[in-house]
Amino acid sequence: MASAPQIVVFAFDGPIARSDLPRLCEQICALIERAGADVALCDVSKIDPDAVSVDALARLQLAARRRGCQARLHGASNELLDLLGLSNVLADGAVLNSTIMLFAVVTLLWIAVRSWRSSR
Repeated sequence: MASAPQIVVFAFDGPIARSDLPRLCEQICALIERAGADVALCDVSKIDPDAVSVDALARLQLAARRRGCQARLHGASNELLDLLGLSNVLADGAVLNSTIMLFAVVTLLWIAVRSWRSSR
């Protein structure tokens, strides 16, 4: 019989500043490694649906995958799902599958970079 996956649960609490991202990523990496987690479940119900939050979620996804861990979100607002382009894909209150999350974040970042470059 397979053992239950190790799950680490944490929350992004409140607005995230761009300057917080490196420290936040370090903390998430340390938490995943300490716990030996297979799944990182992040409560995002209190974060602002903005570009910095999307960046934080992309870093979460990347950090988790590099450590053999699956990142999942809990409590994503409709606005955040809209920003990620997932509001029509997921039912209300659904946990985001890491593959869908990675695709959405990469797509959103690609669009943002293209827009930024064209505005220069």
